[in-house]
Amino acid sequence: MLYLNLNTDEMLEQREKILAKHKALAVEKEAILEKLQQKETDFIRSQIMERERLKAYLSFIGLDCEAVSNMYDEYLDKQIFINEYVASLERIIIHDETMAEYEGKEYLILTDSEADQRWNEYLDNFIDECILPEIPEGLQSYFDSEKLKNNAKLDGRGHSLAGYDWQEHEQSGFYLYRVV
Repeated sequence: MLYLNLNTDEMLEQREKILAKHKALAVEKEAILEKLQQKETDFIRSQIMERERLKAYLSFIGLDCEAVSNMYDEYLDKQIFINEYVASLERIIIHDETMAEYEGKEYLILTDSEADQRWNEYLDNFIDECILPEIPEGLQSYFDSEKLKNNAKLDGRGHSLAGYDWQEHEQSGFYLYRVV
């Protein structure tokens, strides 16, 4: 059996050193996460997309501060961690108020009412451009476009708005549709 030759005072001193080191690491981590939040805030302010919509997108693609902070402990060099996060933010392309792209994947980011409006516009355009031209003019008055729209809506908005994968993703009150 092994016996340690540490007296109680030495053990308490070691314990205090370990606790102090953990506390210092926690303070350092908190400071770095504050830097990340500032970088995220600066990035969001520099874009034409509204703040909450962009935050929902960052969360969806896993680049919000909360998600990124979970990777913090994997990095030995914390400056590399910050630089990689900033570089990731810089790779996001904001096309307009509702369209963003990251790593070649373009997403339409809409509120519920915007998605409904775009869905109706899409279905109206589909009917006007694809269905009605195929029906003889004399018979077009018998065509029930509302019935077709109601039937098409059974598939969900993603089927019409997400040209890439037909999926609708909800994130923080916004709906995301991959288009490319």
